[in-house]
Amino acid sequence: MSDQGGRVPAGPGSYLDPEERTRLRWWDGQAWTEQRQVKPSESAPGAQILSLSIVLVALLCVLAGLSIAVIKALG
Repeated sequence: MSDQGGRVPAGPGSYLDPEERTRLRWWDGQAWTEQRQVKPSESAPGAQILSLSIVLVALLCVLAGLSIAVIKALG
């Protein structure tokens, strides 16, 4: 059996199952084993950017709050 490009994988590892593309299958370096697992879902790149943006906004809010507290304490 070969991988998606008609070639066998170069070394041992988990690769797309040539029989079922929604799963990963272990290639032991010589043959496909029966060890399979569900392919991890890939989150959309936009979702990662949105998550990072939310974290940055939250951090800025905390810093702004601390700045205001310091100004009030000094003033």
